[in-house]
Amino acid sequence: MLAGAAYGLGMGAVQPTLNSLAVPAAGRERRGRANSTFFMAMDLSQAVGALALGAVAGQAGTGSVFPVAAALTGTSLAVYLAFLARGRLAWRHPADQHHCLTIFCTAPEC
Repeated sequence: MLAGAAYGLGMGAVQPTLNSLAVPAAGRERRGRANSTFFMAMDLSQAVGALALGAVAGQAGTGSVFPVAAALTGTSLAVYLAFLARGRLAWRHPADQHHCLTIFCTAPEC
């Protein structure tokens, strides 16, 4: 019960925060697309994560799920930081004329 409450509080805090960062970066004319892409990615990641980690638990036991999840999280962070260091991620103001869907800038000058 406590774990479910912690999960709900975490998702309740993280999801709107990330959405409020990603959607305005898309610009006014693309906000609907950015919003739907954001929520589709969140839902897909939860579904794929549950299936993948369920398979890990079935093969190696439930105790192995936590190190695998931690390794995936660390890998995701490393990929994010690599993109950030190369300048491929940019927080764009909506008034900019760059074509950004969310935080990933696709303009040549990025």
